[in-house]
Amino acid sequence: MKDLKISAMTLLSAAILFSGCGASNTTKGTVIGVGAGAAVGAGVGKVAGNTALGAVIGAAVGGATGAIIGKRMDKQKEELEKVDYNQTLSERRAKSVYDYLIDQGVNSRRMIYEGKGIHQPIADNSTVAGRAQNRRVEIIISANEKMVNEAKREAGE
Repeated sequence: MKDLKISAMTLLSAAILFSGCGASNTTKGTVIGVGAGAAVGAGVGKVAGNTALGAVIGAAVGGATGAIIGKRMDKQKEELEKVDYNQTLSERRAKSVYDYLIDQGVNSRRMIYEGKGIHQPIADNSTVAGRAQNRRVEIIISANEKMVNEAKREAGE
């Protein structure tokens, strides 16, 4: 029984240690789940009459649960990083076209640029072809105030 308490304390200490290092959330979740599961399982096992078996079962269940939760957290983090990367890439693509047009003599006061990233797709981002279509630059030409006034005058407004 004393050895089991020491083992549970060791697992909990490892869980605390791993939670602060650069390990992935999957690893952290597993370690924390094993430690917490073993401690809870030992308590339940003690009431049921078999502390060691309770600790082993608790560690297995806690570790698996922690790994599943940690893996989901890692996936979410990767997706968020991908969104940030793609947004930055979109902004750089738009700025590149903007700079090219300035080099061709277009006045910078007549243009703006913005990267839409994944926020305004025209095709399905889950396919290679769709992602290729979404890597685009749209150029919108609009009349300045002088041209609008001239058009109104010609139309008799």
